[in-house]
Amino acid sequence: MSTCLDVERHYWLERLASEGFGHVMAALPGHLSNALGGDRNFIMSAVQIDGLALCMASRSLKKDREVVLKALENDSDGTSSHFADDCLREDREVILASVQRRGRALELAADSLRADREIVHAAVTQDGNALEYAADGLRADRDIALAAVRCAGLALQHVAKDLRANREVVLAAATEDGRALHFAGDELKSDHQVVLIALRQMGVVLMGTETVQQMFLKAAQWNGDLLVLGDKALRTDRRVVSVWLSCLCCP
Repeated sequence: MSTCLDVERHYWLERLASEGFGHVMAALPGHLSNALGGDRNFIMSAVQIDGLALCMASRSLKKDREVVLKALENDSDGTSSHFADDCLREDREVILASVQRRGRALELAADSLRADREIVHAAVTQDGNALEYAADGLRADRDIALAAVRCAGLALQHVAKDLRANREVVLAAATEDGRALHFAGDELKSDHQVVLIALRQMGVVLMGTETVQQMFLKAAQWNGDLLVLGDKALRTDRRVVSVWLSCLCCP
């Protein structure tokens, strides 16, 4: 004979499977019983359908690493990691599973795990901008920096200062997103190949034989805002600034 809890369990699992968590979530407040939220079998079944169902769990089950790992296993973007209890921030397996699905989940990790090379590499490979949350030592690690900027060029802003002057790192960043040139060391902002790759990546048509100044003149005619990517000498060059001002006056 079915109990009221059995009926409720069946009801929510049916809805979760047929409608998806997004629709079910709106109906949860005030309707899901506390007993069900603390029912481990129910929560395990729910997170097997959709990892986000972890938010339905009681606090004690959000501390249960097996439940949390099962939720992450069935959560394509790792959002469920935000529902796990803070006590799991030091759990290496949980954090690794989290960052493999959502790199920025590195933000949730304990300091010791933000300094874990394998975890940080997994995070920046999934989302280069996760480098923001890595320990300083790994932000200065060339291989980690390269993995990050190859995934997201603008992650160059989170790379240690010395590596922002590293030609290989900056070239990789500019190849992925030309805007990364803004965060490069000053010397590389006037490097012909770096500038050529960055401006081409953003759609500026260049022959490749132009000087750096000529490339920025063409860029300014196309989009004056691109001047911010040049070094200080170029941004104060009278000819370049004149082109930029004429673009502002005649959009």
